[in-house]
Amino acid sequence: EARAYALLALLGSVCLWLFVRALDDPQPRRLLAWGVVAALAVLTHYYALFLVAPMAIWLLVRAGPTRWVVGAVAVPVVVAAALAPLALAQHEHGGASAVSAEPLGERIEAAARKFLTGEYGGPVGGLTHLAALLALAAVLLLIARATPALRRRAAIAAGLGAFAVVAPLIAALAGADYFTSRYLLAAWLPLALVCAAGMATPGRLGPLVAVLLC
Repeated sequence: EARAYALLALLGSVCLWLFVRALDDPQPRRLLAWGVVAALAVLTHYYALFLVAPMAIWLLVRAGPTRWVVGAVAVPVVVAAALAPLALAQHEHGGASAVSAEPLGERIEAAARKFLTGEYGGPVGGLTHLAALLALAAVLLLIARATPALRRRAAIAAGLGAFAVVAPLIAALAGADYFTSRYLLAAWLPLALVCAAGMATPGRLGPLVAVLLC
């Protein structure tokens, strides 16, 4: 009965790191390491699929459908396929039906707030809006001042994080409504890295934004 969310965040983070290493140099051992950790993440929580799936597609497109890339991608795919009957049975018996009892709009707002200021928000009102402005400032610094290489890296993180949030939202609108902030934990790190990239740009503004956000 132990909660799996911390493990989901950990494995999602390691999966992201191994994914970037595999993109840089798609050696067999790097690809295999990514595939194994991706499979462990999927075993930990179904929502890890929303982080692993775009990584798998990206590897197939970027590195090409070589034997090792296909083999690495096949590891989490096989695990997900093995879990499918369990997921369907849980869905038919109500699954996490308590999640959809709360209005979707409130859950979206709660997810944004928790991503910015933590599980319980700040000690005083208004800090979430301030954190949102600082995160936006970091993104603008990234666009205006980052090197092309840093912008490319940040674009990968932004794409992964956006997919891991938007895809479950689309599923919720389509009727498979399990959208809640704690399920989205794997999306937090890639989105946070986009802000971090903006804070790492040359000049004093980036570090200032980082200090204010902290």
